[in-house]
Amino acid sequence: MKLPPPTASFFPGSAPSPIAGVASPAFPVSMMQLMAERGREFETTEGFGWIGGEVVAIEPRDSALKIPHMGWNELEPRAAHPLLVGLGAGSHAYFVHSYHFRLAVPADLIAVTNYGGPLAAIIGRDNIAGTQFHPEKSQETGLRLIGNFLRWCP
Repeated sequence: MKLPPPTASFFPGSAPSPIAGVASPAFPVSMMQLMAERGREFETTEGFGWIGGEVVAIEPRDSALKIPHMGWNELEPRAAHPLLVGLGAGSHAYFVHSYHFRLAVPADLIAVTNYGGPLAAIIGRDNIAGTQFHPEKSQETGLRLIGNFLRWCP
């Protein structure tokens, strides 16, 4: 499947997305708002709509948890995916975020983390996947994930 073109309202006056219409795998890092139908950070902003859902503020059940969520958390796989080869439950990833992706289709969830409740950590569909955490800061887990992406042939 080719990615659909971005909505015209996302970046008014800008060129089309460089990955629109590309059949190769795409892996936006900590950029889930771009992939969503909309984001609600400060104001409602239209995304590219590649994966159904919206990006909303984290509201942890435990009021003692601080926002932004910064630090190491464990990944909990929710679906088999080539990006997770060699990564099991408990793999640690480094997060820095105040918002999370609320998916419209549960099948697009690859892994979660828990921060006062489950949050999408890795999402994906067809030839696109994204992380809420920073693989480049996630040491062994991040290196494995990036290597898996480079070998991924959807």
